[in-house]
Amino acid sequence: MTKRGNSNVSRREFIETGVVASITTLFPRPPPAAERAEPPLPLITKAIPSSGERIPAIGVGTDSFRDRVREQIRAELKRMSEIGGTVIDTAAAYGDSEALIGEALESLGTREKMFIATKLVGGASGSSSSPTGTASFERSLERLKTPRVDLLQVHNLNGVAALIPPMQEWKKAGKIRYAGVTTSRVSQHAEIMDVMRNYPLDFIQVLEEKLKMIGWDDSFLNRAVNEGFSGGEKKRNEILQMAVLEPVLAVLDETDSGLDIDALKTVAEAVNKLRRPDNATVVV
Repeated sequence: MTKRGNSNVSRREFIETGVVASITTLFPRPPPAAERAEPPLPLITKAIPSSGERIPAIGVGTDSFRDRVREQIRAELKRMSEIGGTVIDTAAAYGDSEALIGEALESLGTREKMFIATKLVGGASGSSSSPTGTASFERSLERLKTPRVDLLQVHNLNGVAALIPPMQEWKKAGKIRYAGVTTSRVSQHAEIMDVMRNYPLDFIQVLEEKLKMIGWDDSFLNRAVNEGFSGGEKKRNEILQMAVLEPVLAVLDETDSGLDIDALKTVAEAVNKLRRPDNATVVV
């Protein structure tokens, strides 16, 4: 009797490729590392609908960077570039973030590799420390040390009617590549639908609905990923990533670990809400 060789990928090896990933084909186990080194896994990317340009599905958020962590920020952006990451999300309202990002990218010489997104608000002219509208955008370009940004968005729909026309002009002039709006409030969803109907937008950013799906409020947006998270919070964060990435195939390993009955019910309901005819979820 011929002994059959083991060519299947184990559960652990499969999970290690990413709890949540868009996977289309499962290959047999490669030979040992001594025979052939495994190539790095490809980045998960998403296409920008208005252009077809693909960018990584995961980027780095920069809320309230401070000067005391200047070197850590530079190190993180350096490593991000080395592994193929490009998306940096910031805002005029995020403290010293824009200035620290600009300095880091200038010293690293990686600005042209990065996809920089920032935000501004409209309304009455702010102070020199909190400008609005055109003054805010000009300050962002100066602080980021760049003649253009890849994406400019109206922060929480603040002044959207007044800001969209100049944003379209900046787009024509090559100062921005894409325009969009953001909201972190469920109460603004009706308004954002009206904005989408009335203005040409490339991006919209809506997250609070997905947070609500897993039973979180927006205070979690100010926490570093998995830093100080309990086991249950880490599990919920995995489901949040799944909701944002919208993978073709999601593999969830020991989803009940660390969850009490109420939290498990919330996570199960969220997973069921994410089910569609064109995707699949495997619970191990």
